[in-house]
Amino acid sequence: MMPVYSIYKVRGATGKNNAQKRARALAEELCLPLEADSREASGVLDVCRDMLSISLKGDRPGDHTLQLDWGRLDIASQAGGSRRQPLLKAVLARKRSCSGTVILDCTAGLGRDAWILAALGCAVIAVERNPLLYALLRDGVARAGIHRPAAARRMRLCHAEAREVLSALTPQEKYSAGCAPSGLLPRPDTVYLDPMFPGHGRRKTAEKKSMRLLRTLLADTRDESEALLNPALRVAKSRVVLKRPEKAPVLMSGKARPSHQIRGRGMRYDIYLSTRPSTPDDDR
Repeated sequence: MMPVYSIYKVRGATGKNNAQKRARALAEELCLPLEADSREASGVLDVCRDMLSISLKGDRPGDHTLQLDWGRLDIASQAGGSRRQPLLKAVLARKRSCSGTVILDCTAGLGRDAWILAALGCAVIAVERNPLLYALLRDGVARAGIHRPAAARRMRLCHAEAREVLSALTPQEKYSAGCAPSGLLPRPDTVYLDPMFPGHGRRKTAEKKSMRLLRTLLADTRDESEALLNPALRVAKSRVVLKRPEKAPVLMSGKARPSHQIRGRGMRYDIYLSTRPSTPDDDR
């Protein structure tokens, strides 16, 4: 079961009333219990004045807080924005610029890749079904948007099941989807799938702290790559990008096979070309 159930009140006197109001609003919105005493909970969503974080009870002190900080991501240097980096090569295909490219990230998670793409000019629809991660993502966009408001405007968050979003997409130019703030979603050029990689007990290098905590938080989550691949192929204008561990077997479902692969450090991107027929609306 998901180990985090509670939202608890901020510690300290400064801003306590505002933080408590925020906690109550989040608890109501995300359908989570609001508990003043978190001693019996295995984890909590910590509501502070300036940010949100998830605290999990772990074996190692100081190694149990999950929060989003995209400020250190390299998106300003020549290398950080290079078309040669694997992520951009995978999602953009032969396009020279991110501008005007719509990316549907069906498994947003910690939002790192979604924010990079939005900061470099893509319009990104980031879908996350876990209510706690969605709360962190929304908080992360708000804080990062202080310094990069244009990137924040290009990133749209949806608290929903990815399969529901994909099934809601129809042949029209725009699609009804209640999870979108405007109620409408554009048809994506690329659908991006980055499911949680399976754990590996014989990993040679230490797994990042954020990924260890994310794996704990999403202990019940199953790899939905195969379930999402075919509907994603029917939605994407151009391609579906599936992020996989470097040595994982190639996923083939029916006629869906990757046209090629782009390799990064310890992982790869499998590229599947869209199976959906083009329509006159695609060129608008």
